[in-house]
Parts: sequence; structure tokens; C-alpha cells
Amino acid sequence: LYSLYSPYGNLNLKPETATNVEAGVQIFGKTTRQFIRMVYFNRRLRDVVFFQSLTAAPFGNYVNLNRQDDQGLELDGAYAVGRWQFSANYTFLTGQVTAWQGNGRDTSYNNLLRRPRGAFNATVSYTVLPKLTLSTSVRAVSSRKDAFFNDETFKTEQVELASYATVDVYAEYRFSPRLRAFADLRNLTNERYFDVYGFANRRFNGTGGVLLSW
Repeated sequence: LYSLYSPYGNLNLKPETATNVEAGVQIFGKTTRQFIRMVYFNRRLRDVVFFQSLTAAPFGNYVNLNRQDDQGLELDGAYAVGRWQFSANYTFLTGQVTAWQGNGRDTSYNNLLRRPRGAFNATVSYTVLPKLTLSTSVRAVSSRKDAFFNDETFKTEQVELASYATVDVYAEYRFSPRLRAFADLRNLTNERYFDVYGFANRRFNGTGGVLLSW
């Protein structure tokens, strides 16, 4: 509804349609906390909804890209021993977006807009005390393509978003099953990066607090 009726909406939008094929295998260790999994996927999308930038108000709206085809491989695993827990995942993705320009012509973008060819995540957790847990997470993302409206040339142009890596640290202390305190520090390396061109993500930041549930 937002894509249709918001200030950035487009009443001529068509709904996305998709065909997905997945095949995978998973191997467990001695417990379900120890496993390795591999999944191959192939997706075909039509009338993909995409947000484009404009030079005039409302300075952006939603449009349909005609076709998106992508395929890739996902690997993930976890291992727990004693007080240590390890988990990691990697996604390899490749594909093509095709936008029809009219008059029998089209424009194809190798790889996918805002989607990295490779993305890696890993987390290491350690239970210091029965009630105190510390964890560190690493995320690495390869370069991606994006599209933006250039108000100097009045054309939609492609730009490359640089690869980046971030490190986060999390600590939690459980006073009881219903009460816990936490501290969450993100982007410790103060990395400056973009997931969408022109909109920087947060650099080093942190949160903390006490959570009560019932």
C-alpha cells in the first residue's frame, strides 16, 4: 500500500511475481547446535518494484523493473563446545536486472542493484559466567551496483558502492529469566559505508539498557 498511495507512490505499479527453486543439504554433528548447511537457489522475478530518485518533488517514486534473474549459493554452519559458540554464513549471489526502455530496446545490469556478490557473517559467543555472555560479530560485504538520478545530466546512472567490513560487540547479564541488562556496541572500526547511494549508515554507535519481560 505504501508503494501505491504514499507521497512516493505510483498507482501504475504492477505486483511482483516470482518463481523460486531451492535445493540443499544439511549435516548435523552430535547435537542440533552443530551443523553445516548448503543451499542452492534460483529466482526469477517479474515487474520488480524499485525506488528511483527524481529531481522534482516528491524527489523519488516507486517503479517496476521488468525482470530480475538471480542465482547463488548459501553456506552456513554452527558449532558449540563448552562455553563457546561459533556460527558463520556466506552467500554468493549473481544475476541480472533487465529494464525495458521501449522501441524494442532494453538495458541489462550485470549483477543486482544493491545486492552484493559476496556477503559473510560470523559470530563468536562466550559464556563467561552462567548469567554473563559476551559475543563478537563480523560482517563483510563486497562491492555492489546502485542506480541514482543525476540532476546534472538528468539521467539515471549507475554507481559502485564500495565493499566494507564491520565489527560489533555485545554483552548481556541475566539477573533472572525476566530481567536482563545489555550493552551493544556497533561498527567498532567506525567504518563509513553505504547500502543505498547517498544515505550513509551509522558509524560507531552503541546502546545499552535493562529489559524486563513478563
